[in-house]
Amino acid sequence: MRHGQPSPTAIAAAAHRMQHQLTDRPLVFEDPLAAKMLGEDWKPRAALLGRRSMRAFIAARSRLAEDALAYAYARGVR
Repeated sequence: MRHGQPSPTAIAAAAHRMQHQLTDRPLVFEDPLAAKMLGEDWKPRAALLGRRSMRAFIAARSRLAEDALAYAYARGVR
């Protein structure tokens, strides 16, 4: 990992979340930040398109984390 740069793992997760936005319906998780993280010139690779189960896992994991955060915030956790 390079200082000041996202890790390859973070980039891969963002790519799966972005591809989920583009190809999967219904959406499990809406991610307006994935595109910003990846940049305007991002294009999906063929290998990413074939990894639907990994995309589904990452989308579900992200949804679970965001829902837990929203629940905690609603209960007053700061």
